[in-house]
Order: sequence, then structure tokens, then C-alpha cells
Amino acid sequence: MGPETTPREIPSRTNRVITIVIAMVVTASLAALIWLSIVTEGFSVIGPFGMWLLLFFMSILGLCLIFLMWGMVRSIKRGARKKTAVFGIVAVGIVAFSAYALSAAAPRGGRTIAQLTLPDGREFLLRHYRFSWLDYPKVRFYVHDTDGTWTSISVISELISPNSTTLTLDSSGRQIEIGDAGGTYVIQDKYFANIDGGGGFSRQLPPGIEPGEEDIRLDMKSENP
Repeated sequence: MGPETTPREIPSRTNRVITIVIAMVVTASLAALIWLSIVTEGFSVIGPFGMWLLLFFMSILGLCLIFLMWGMVRSIKRGARKKTAVFGIVAVGIVAFSAYALSAAAPRGGRTIAQLTLPDGREFLLRHYRFSWLDYPKVRFYVHDTDGTWTSISVISELISPNSTTLTLDSSGRQIEIGDAGGTYVIQDKYFANIDGGGGFSRQLPPGIEPGEEDIRLDMKSENP
């Protein structure tokens, strides 16, 4: 005959199993969110599918947070200070990382992420657009010519980081380069080429309309996301 299990040992073992399962789920969810953050450059270039993944893992962490708070209350009642401290640290970590992820992935509308002005008065802007949580990010390259007109050109958004993109004039002084992989604009020919070699969709803005005033949703149906 094996040793008998007392009624008090059964809840204790159950709580231990629940704690281990929660720890594994929290670790896996945080690892997945960190991986997603790396892939999307700090959630700055996240798309709809990535956003659904973010919300899914954050909902799991939210459920785990409820169990952690329940465990903290039980530990406080039992006077288990070490366990209470561990639960509290994990709970604070979950809240802090979730707040960071939501803040980084939040849509910010349109903003200028790079700018370059030449001595002859020509100006070049790169703007990043994202209007809602489940939007694909959009990027526009704007050219302000010497005649005062603005031209808006679409850029492959997946290749543009809104955090560290620059516009530079190459050594020949003939073309503008966008970052390391965004594409180039030949000044003399007024031709833009994405990094894949394809030309970007372009439109001339009406007189008096600045880049920040363009409603890019007007031409989204005529281009790929």
C-alpha cells in the first residue's frame, strides 16, 4: 500500500501545477511578442496579421495576469512573502511590456520621417502613414520641384523603417537614395524606382496642397498594400 494523500495535499499539488502552466504560458507569450517586436522593428512596421498576433498573445497575458493577481491575494493571506514578490514582479513585467507594445503599435496617422532640401530649392520628404490598428502602413515619397509643385510617389512600405530612415544625395549628385533598401529617385529624369526595380505609383498634388494635407486613402484602391 502506498502512502495516502491527505485532502490538503491535493489542492497544494493542483496549485503547483497551475503555477507551472501559467509560468510556461507567460514565458512562451513573452517570447513570441519579443520575436514579433524584432521582426516588425519594434512594432513600427506591423501589418494587420501581425496586429492580430499581438492582440492574441496580449489577451493570453491578460488572462495569466488575472491568475497572477489571484495567486498574489492567496499568498498575501498565507503570509508567503517570497511567492507574493515573485508574482508581483511578473505581473509588473507583463503590464509594462503590454503598455510598451500597445504604445509602439498604435497608429499615428501621417508623419514625416525623413527630409532633404537641396541648394536649388528642391525639397524631398518621406512620410509614413497608418490610420487604424488593422491598417497596412503606407509610405509616400514627396518631391517639391523648382516650379513649386509637389509630386507624391508610393514606396514599398515593408522596406521602410519609420525609426531610422534617411534621405541622401549620392556622390554624383544625380539621385536621392532612401535608406539602405527603400529605392532611388533620379532627379534629372524625375523617375522613382522601388528597390525591386518597379516604379512607384505617382500623382501630382493640386496647387496649394502640402504633403501633410494629402489624403492618401483616395488612391489606395489603385495600388497594392
